[in-house]
Amino acid sequence: MERTPKIELLESLRPVLVQRNYSVWGIFAGALSGVLVGHSLFMMIYVFHEYLYQQGVPAFTQAILTSFTFHTWPLTLLFGLSGALFGGVLGWVYSLLKESRLHQEFLRKEFELQVASLRHHYKNLAIGISGFSNRVKRKLGRLDEVLGEICAKRDDCPGFLAYSQEFQNLENYIATLDSAAKDLETMLTKELQLLRALAADCMILATQDLYAILVPSIKRLLELRFHEKEIKVEINGRPWEECQETLTVKFEPYSTEVVLQNVLSNAMKYGNHIQVRVLDQANRVQIEVEDNGPGIEPEKLKHTILTTYARKEPEDTHMGLSVSLYLLNKCQGQLGVSSEPGRGSTFYILLPK
Repeated sequence: MERTPKIELLESLRPVLVQRNYSVWGIFAGALSGVLVGHSLFMMIYVFHEYLYQQGVPAFTQAILTSFTFHTWPLTLLFGLSGALFGGVLGWVYSLLKESRLHQEFLRKEFELQVASLRHHYKNLAIGISGFSNRVKRKLGRLDEVLGEICAKRDDCPGFLAYSQEFQNLENYIATLDSAAKDLETMLTKELQLLRALAADCMILATQDLYAILVPSIKRLLELRFHEKEIKVEINGRPWEECQETLTVKFEPYSTEVVLQNVLSNAMKYGNHIQVRVLDQANRVQIEVEDNGPGIEPEKLKHTILTTYARKEPEDTHMGLSVSLYLLNKCQGQLGVSSEPGRGSTFYILLPK
């Protein structure tokens, strides 16, 4: 006779919304507080009032004892009902707040699961691309060996050199494809960390080198997004390629990288000479990004950011600046601007220490 295996059911990772009747507990607690505290306090106030007008000796202890005698039951009942009503309302409000908090936690976990699932699918795609490039690379290597053996058996092989050059080009293309797959996986990891930072109540700060985020952000924008545009970028008065400075501060790396890229891309979009200055001040770090673009009135920029949904063209929404503002507010940072039409703009990123 076969033995039936015992099946252990796994619990869900999602938070369970536990319903508790806080209103009932509030009614009982309110009624008890109304009788024991409210009624006694009322009697003490009454005795003190009599003392002020009649100049008698205030008997607070006697007043408290009298409040629990049988002949004061109407007043006791009134305080009990009032306390029960007040406690029931407080319990109901607390239950709503508790349910709202649990619902937010549920949505946060749901969001993290969806992001993790999305990253898992794209990670599999990146792994598949990398595996495909490796298989093609092995096939090319084997084909190169076969052609080498064939040409070695002949006195002359005029097409072998041309084939070798084509093989080399194909290998370079495969290497580029493999590198792109690895970059995609790295980018997905960073996006996941950023989304977790967005969903968290507060940023998790880490002590790192700010220039290690700034310089790669400039390089990535110039090579990928603005590779067809001649843009001169300087950091503290020197070309960005020559930057060897370091500044160790505490910040959230993923959100800070997004803020820097948003502000830098906005400057590179409208100008071709970008000057970046990093100032280490007493209680904060100030990053200035100045461009020689057409400029914009600060009030108009504020209105544009606040009414992004009303813009007709996506490039005019300044959505990147809106995201940057949101991220900086979560880590007690600030974003400022100084601009005049026709004289360029300067954005100020203020990070607390």
